[in-house]
Amino acid sequence: MKKKRWCWIMTGTAVIMFWGFLMLCCVGDNENKAERYRVTAILPAKSNGIYWKEVVAGIEEAADDIDVDLSIIYTEAYNNYPAIDLNSALEMTILYQADAVIVSYSRNANERTDELLREAKEKGIKIVMIDNDVSEELKNTCVSIDNVKAGSELARLALEDTDKSGTALLIYSVENMRMSNMELRMEGIEQMFEEEGKKNLILLPMEEQSDVRKVELLRKTLEQNPKTDVIFTLSEGSTKNVVQCLSQVEFADQIEVFGFDYTDETADLLEKGKVSVLVGQEQKQMGYESLNTAVKLQNEECEQVFIDYQIYSNLMGENEGN
Repeated sequence: MKKKRWCWIMTGTAVIMFWGFLMLCCVGDNENKAERYRVTAILPAKSNGIYWKEVVAGIEEAADDIDVDLSIIYTEAYNNYPAIDLNSALEMTILYQADAVIVSYSRNANERTDELLREAKEKGIKIVMIDNDVSEELKNTCVSIDNVKAGSELARLALEDTDKSGTALLIYSVENMRMSNMELRMEGIEQMFEEEGKKNLILLPMEEQSDVRKVELLRKTLEQNPKTDVIFTLSEGSTKNVVQCLSQVEFADQIEVFGFDYTDETADLLEKGKVSVLVGQEQKQMGYESLNTAVKLQNEECEQVFIDYQIYSNLMGENEGN
């Protein structure tokens, strides 16, 4: 039989009541079981990429291995799961009285988000930031790669492979710069260029625009900077988008793309020569370690946890690990 697909139309109080009902049911189901450490993961789980799917897989695997009571709340629509905004998810986590929360500080975060994180921390809920970091007062620890180091390494490889007297573009979103991982990656790239002091680096903001507008902006920028031979991207989505735009710019054959997030889709672009170098985060490991760290926090404080990353390249014989 085909599974029925339910459409949930929920806002405000209705959303909170729905999640409250689900979580109360979970509590009721576990009344006769030994109490387990309760962790809530609040994640985007974007359906247009596999990055967060792999993070979720790692979290779920760790929950099975360590035997914790895991709840996952998605802040964006994901398959048949209803979505809930970040702040409502945090409110629900506090109401549920979870022992720990794993949360990504997305670009949708605001002052209310900070208030809720402080409140959660004051109530003894351990806060593990994943992928994106925040100030010390809002968290217990963070699990991520060393984004500054990764950005610097990406820039070093680009400088070694291209003309140091040429021009590089760094494409970014102003709105995404509110996310610390994007900011730190840019910082690492800029630091390496400052150390070299030769190749010109141009920062090119490319916001949520139509595909046609993005192509026009990129074409105009390349016409104004004919010595451009490398473009940096800071995320999986940006990497795929830039490759698509370049395919529509007639004189862009000499330009190499150095970017972030090695997934099945970007790996295919690397194999086809559309991308030269990718920084690959170990998404599943990041998810696994975030839950493992959340459990450790019940007995000890944990400093920032850095996850290894890999450099995938069609410029070298082997991948480099960090």
